[in-house]
Amino acid sequence: MTGRLEELFSGLRERGRRALGPYFASGFPDRETSRRLIVAAIDAGADFVEIGVPFSDPIADGPAIQYASEVALSRGMTLGGSIELARDVSSERPWTPLLLMTYYNPVLAMGLERFLAALPGAGVAGLVLPDLSLEAFESYRETFERHPRVEVVQLVALTTPLERARRIAAASRGFVYVVGVTGVTGARDRLEGELPGFVAGLRGVTNLPLAVGFGISGAAYARQVATFADGAVLGSALIERIRAAGDGDPVPAIARFVRELRDALG
Repeated sequence: MTGRLEELFSGLRERGRRALGPYFASGFPDRETSRRLIVAAIDAGADFVEIGVPFSDPIADGPAIQYASEVALSRGMTLGGSIELARDVSSERPWTPLLLMTYYNPVLAMGLERFLAALPGAGVAGLVLPDLSLEAFESYRETFERHPRVEVVQLVALTTPLERARRIAAASRGFVYVVGVTGVTGARDRLEGELPGFVAGLRGVTNLPLAVGFGISGAAYARQVATFADGAVLGSALIERIRAAGDGDPVPAIARFVRELRDALG
């Protein structure tokens, strides 16, 4: 069964385009504004949107996303609420695949089977579980395979040995999410020097599209990523711009920024 993310990247590749996947923290700065931000990003040119579920101990996330997560949790956002947010967005923009990023503890509390069954109806095409190791994923593989409409996107870090990267990529669907920095999320001024070569090496072990996330700070960085990767995912730079709006409406500034990124990626 061909998934929506796989179809998206295939279509973009045929047209010579790179995928743009902005990340928004579910419920930040509040539920309604996060819905409006996601819809505005889609209208500004996002090919897919990653919705981050807030969690109390986000080990992969830097200060910006940690802050957004704390705010969202304080306002009552949950995994179930994030799925409902995705459903609302999908009802307005059903053609755009949504990717849910969540740590595994909330999934465990809900129950993996119940969780996976809820996603397709909410417009969620893909799933990123940053703290679920390859070995843990393999132990749940039969459950994931009962839900083929949900593409589990695996993460590969710059420090991952090539043979392990091959195994991770073999377990991934839709695309491989390349962690473009050493360490946690957060916007960086420039890309890691070894990143282009690392991505080139991955192309020797997988035919899946390769999207770079973590660290992308703006259009200039995205333009560099477009020269060697199939897509770009960014979140901290968006969170920082949302915070910069203060008590004002962040939607216009985010829409402008997403258009800049879209133009940079081609």
